[in-house]
Amino acid sequence: MFNFKLLMLGSYMFMMLCGLLVFIFKCNYLLVSLLSLEYISLSLFVGLINMMLYGGFSLDFMIIFLIMMVCEGVIGLSLLVIMVRSSGLDYYGVLNMLRC
Repeated sequence: MFNFKLLMLGSYMFMMLCGLLVFIFKCNYLLVSLLSLEYISLSLFVGLINMMLYGGFSLDFMIIFLIMMVCEGVIGLSLLVIMVRSSGLDYYGVLNMLRC
C-alpha cells in the first residue's frame, strides 16, 4: 500500500539532486559551490543514517563519514579565505585575469 522507506529514499535523492543542480548551474562563486557541496554531503549523511537505522546496522561508519565531511568543509573554507585574501573576490572569473 504505502512504502515509507521508498518515500524516504526518494526524498533524500531529491535533496541530493537539488544540490547537484545548484552545483552545476550556479557555480560562479566559490562560496555557493562550497555550500551546495555541503548540502549534498548532508543529504547523503541523513539518508545513510536512516538506511542504517532501518536496516539495523552499526553506525560506526557514520562517525568516519562525518569526520570526512568536516575535513572537506575545513579545506574548502581555507581555500575560500586564501582566494579572498589574494584576489579580493570569490568569483571564478577573476582567476583567469590573475594568470595574465
